[in-house]
Amino acid sequence: MKSEKRKVKSAKVLVFGVFDLLHPGHVAFIRAAAKHGKVTVVVTPDAKVLAEKGRPAFFDENARLAMVAALKGVEQAELGDKGARWTVVARLAPDVICIGHDQDASHPKFLAQVAGLRKPPKIVRIGGHETRKYSSTRLKLEIHRTREKD
Repeated sequence: MKSEKRKVKSAKVLVFGVFDLLHPGHVAFIRAAAKHGKVTVVVTPDAKVLAEKGRPAFFDENARLAMVAALKGVEQAELGDKGARWTVVARLAPDVICIGHDQDASHPKFLAQVAGLRKPPKIVRIGGHETRKYSSTRLKLEIHRTREKD
């Protein structure tokens, strides 16, 4: 039992996300990931946010990176790959990758990186935390509605 605890504590855990409008759902996600080991957070760069979502993030990549790095339970935080390259999984070689409730673990580029590792990581799906209340998209819409009333 003791060796199992030690193994979990030293496991390299990787999580990904935009982490725009940081909220309690993000904090719960990182806390849940930290139960699996030492967490490295990979923050989606501005160019990828724009390409994937069709709109810029509310906060720029440096602000989002700084906020995530300051959270308890985050061992390391870094920007994800820019452009079309996906190398972060291979470079960091995690033991565990935690996927959020709204993330797709079947992206072909992600699967190719995982398949290329000598020791494939354990993939853990982490459920959402009060998702009707805590969603960056929903919060942005609420802010927009509030501003329209003023």
